Amino acid sequence: MNDGRCDRDGRFIVGEMYIDNFAGPTIPPLGRTFQVQMKRGMLDVQQIKQIPGVYASNSVCFSPRGTTMYHSDTFGKYINAYSYVNQTGEISNKRAYHSTADYPSNAPDGSCMNSKGQVWTSHVMSQGTVELTEPIDPKISGQGSGKAKVVRTVELGVKCPTCPGLGGPNYDWLFVTTTSGFGAPATGGLYVTKVETKGLPESRFFDYMNV
Repeated sequence: MNDGRCDRDGRFIVGEMYIDNFAGPTIPPLGRTFQVQMKRGMLDVQQIKQIPGVYASNSVCFSPRGTTMYHSDTFGKYINAYSYVNQTGEISNKRAYHSTADYPSNAPDGSCMNSKGQVWTSHVMSQGTVELTEPIDPKISGQGSGKAKVVRTVELGVKCPTCPGLGGPNYDWLFVTTTSGFGAPATGGLYVTKVETKGLPESRFFDYMNV
């Protein structure tokens, strides 16, 4: 298993990594993505059929109202958006949100959402790039040609950022983890910077039958 996050109602979305020891894709993308919830005290795990096979499931995050879900395939170098129904967990209307295929070495890893509906994304194969994007047409969240508008870029100065998160008392500090798995010096640490737009509290895993 790899990246995961709860939706706004407390279901857990999590996906697999299906690559060869971080060497990149060497076989067809077969990684699956799942929706996990509690029913009468038992875990109910369902594969999300609307998300096809991936190399490395990442970037799971939800718009402020929870009506759009974002999801990436790191080694596919894209982020897609899906319409999402909070009450049922139904997923539909897949569309391209942001492609990094023409970036020199950037590959979307973890993501998080701010209160304006903009998406922070770490690019794990980069020299430390964390990118803030928003839909080309903000009236249609996630709709577009696969080229979201880049609002801001943060350069950490170290390689291999893995996942951003907005925290602190006012959710206005951007925390970014990095990995040492690629042998780059000065990685494997946690980095932080102040940002202008606040984040949102994360939802906790919820037992629907025991409230």
